[in-house]
Amino acid sequence: MFSLTKNPLSLFAIKGTEGIGITFLAKCTFGDLVNLVDIAPIDLAPEDKLQRDPTPARIKGISNYLISRKNTIFPEIILGITKANFESMAVDTKTGMEIGHIHLDADTPAILVDGQGRRLGIESAINTFPHLASNCIDLKIIVTETTSITEAKGLLRQVFSDLHKKIVKPSGSTNLYFDRAVNSSNFLASTLESLKSKNSEAITFFNLISIEGKNTHPYTLAQLSKFVQCFTGMSLSEQNKTFNDDAVFEFNQRIVRLYLNQILQTFPELTTLIGKKEVTQGRELSIIPTAIWLEALGYVGRSILYKSILYKKPVDFSVLNHISNFNFSRANPVLSGVVIHDNKIIKSSAKKLAMILIDHLGLPLDPKVKI
Repeated sequence: MFSLTKNPLSLFAIKGTEGIGITFLAKCTFGDLVNLVDIAPIDLAPEDKLQRDPTPARIKGISNYLISRKNTIFPEIILGITKANFESMAVDTKTGMEIGHIHLDADTPAILVDGQGRRLGIESAINTFPHLASNCIDLKIIVTETTSITEAKGLLRQVFSDLHKKIVKPSGSTNLYFDRAVNSSNFLASTLESLKSKNSEAITFFNLISIEGKNTHPYTLAQLSKFVQCFTGMSLSEQNKTFNDDAVFEFNQRIVRLYLNQILQTFPELTTLIGKKEVTQGRELSIIPTAIWLEALGYVGRSILYKSILYKKPVDFSVLNHISNFNFSRANPVLSGVVIHDNKIIKSSAKKLAMILIDHLGLPLDPKVKI
């Protein structure tokens, strides 16, 4: 019913005890993993499955990750196998852990309890770039000491469940801030960091952004990312290509920084909207501390840039001052039915708000930007 190991494999391993009993931690090459075991058959009846089936999108994503990046890393893969021989070489008397060789025979019932997507993605990547076969990955091995994998289904299902049932994924904003290998994320995070003042008491646009995606700030980093897309007129994929050029990267960063500073000068009330209570109260009255408003300001900035190109004049972001007294209250009848309905923000209304502001400022609309 389940896969059998295809080839024998011996690995250096550490033997130790966890809550479920003895486990082994080894490191093997991508090539050895692919040659060791296949994934469980996907045509098994639902009641016979011990974990979820890998999805094509997940497999492709892993393959692309390995093909397009050099600085890659994976969490451990977990292998359940009915039997294995461990040859101890040394024992740590303090912890009881042992170091030695674990020998996995061919034709032994086995299953990847966690890591089927990685296993297939790795194989796909090796088919494109064979040199990746020498890369390594950690392998945790659970020896069931049963004649079949099915006999240990209770244990293995619980392992899979324990690994996934209470996973708390990082917010989109956190991922954007941490992922410096992607040009668009690196541009966003480094631009934000460049706005931080050395004076701890000074408030800049840096202080208005939540890197963790929390409601303690007017905006999240993910929302700032959308702002940058609207302002530059570039999607994330376009940014990833365009920002390969250091000069272009730095030029765009300087322009974004100038515009964000102008926004803060035009709307100094933003400096009072830091803290969960302040943000909540601010949103009850105004649309300024909302994602829709920030996105709309991105489109406005794009029109300011287009005007300078159209009339061949220096960029003048101070034109934004002409909407400093615009009524952004939720009670403003101009916004009713366009941005606000029943005192709630209408989703995807940023473009409509942008058109109101662009018209109010008498700015030309960049024909490349679809609003």
